[in-house]
Formats: sequence, structure tokens, C-alpha cells
Amino acid sequence: MEEGCKIFYSLKMGSFGEVMHRDIYRAINNVAQTGSRIDLITVEAELRNLLGIDSNQIDFHLSYFVELVNNTPSSRNVMAYVSIVKNAAVEREALSPYRFRFVLSELLRCI
Repeated sequence: MEEGCKIFYSLKMGSFGEVMHRDIYRAINNVAQTGSRIDLITVEAELRNLLGIDSNQIDFHLSYFVELVNNTPSSRNVMAYVSIVKNAAVEREALSPYRFRFVLSELLRCI
């Protein structure tokens, strides 16, 4: 399976805890779906499309995305990064208030 396909098969919007991370992922995914090259220009255009061209969030999203691009050591480790995101999503789910209440109620039934 191609590396890019593995990424989008492995992750989903809910894998990201922050709204900004979900927005950036959605923009990247949308660009990939069109078969276009994923780069700063195409992702910026898609973010503007998703958030609205006049959104006050766009500059913050773009500066954060540029920081991610500049500070990511290598795309060769992309599946390791995917694993980190997935593990964080599992931890967030495990710690969610609903999940906590469910586990607590199950524990109380055992007593």
C-alpha cells in the first residue's frame, strides 16, 4: 500500500484532539483526494476553502502548519508519527468522561 494511502486509512478526524489539528488534517486529506500534490500552497488553499477565506483562524492555522512542516525531521518516519497520533486518540478516548463513567459503573457493579 502506498505510504499516503496508509496514512489516510490509519487516521480519521477523531484521531485528533485539537480542532486546529482536525482542520489541517481535513485540508490535507481533501487535497490528497483530488490527487494534487500536498504542499503549503495546496493546503493553504484548501484551508481557506474549508474555513472561509476571511476566517480569523486562517492565519493561526497556516502559521501552525508551516511550523509543523519546518519542524518535522523527515517524512520517512511518517508511519511512526501516525502511530503516535493513533495512540494519543486511544488515550483520549479511554480518558473521556463518558468512558470514565462507564468503567466506574462497571467497577462499582463488581463490588
